[in-house]
Amino acid sequence: DGHSAVNIFVDPVTQIVNCWMSEDTEVRTVYRTVWGSEYECRLVAMDKLRIRDYQSFITNGKDEFSFIFKKNTIFYNKEALRKKANQRWDVLLARSSGRKKHSYNPSKSDRLRRNLLYITWKDLFDDAMEGRNPDEAKKIFVAGSEEKLLEAGILHEFGHLWVDTKFERVDDVYSEICALLTEMAFGPVPADSMNAALSFAWKGPGEKYRYAGQYILKNFIDI
Repeated sequence: DGHSAVNIFVDPVTQIVNCWMSEDTEVRTVYRTVWGSEYECRLVAMDKLRIRDYQSFITNGKDEFSFIFKKNTIFYNKEALRKKANQRWDVLLARSSGRKKHSYNPSKSDRLRRNLLYITWKDLFDDAMEGRNPDEAKKIFVAGSEEKLLEAGILHEFGHLWVDTKFERVDDVYSEICALLTEMAFGPVPADSMNAALSFAWKGPGEKYRYAGQYILKNFIDI
């Protein structure tokens, strides 16, 4: 705890070896009950990365891994979650002020995803803004949303763990479907998790993610 750490892992899509090297780490044990069974897992938080994953490198920091699950250990990048929380703040702030982001793509999928983000985070945004200046409100919102995104991510990985313990030789697509459904069923922000399924379905980084997202949209969600 509190010391530098290294995590080397393989990108499940490209099979490229990646590495995180952090200045700060925090290790704890977490327990969750999913689909009627309780599981235990080690959670390793990595912050202030000195070496980042390959996806971050090739996209100049626009995209990166948030969670990696290996041998009953969940590694997560606190910087990546913080960035996601800040992105949600930007969406809510732009909507509340009537501004539109120039990068906004008015396609059906992107409109739906932004609506899901608004539904998910509106109450936290309103509570944070009440009686506070924007800087103070942003700190409260980012901290609260980061906490919820962490819990959703933990449950996603516990979904993978559930599959590993219940079935033999499970297809990667099936495992991802179960992980997404676990996140939606037990997580604190199901609409945001649905947003992840939409993102997978239309813009998934690899076939298994696209197939998983499309399967969930086809069989579980009426849009």
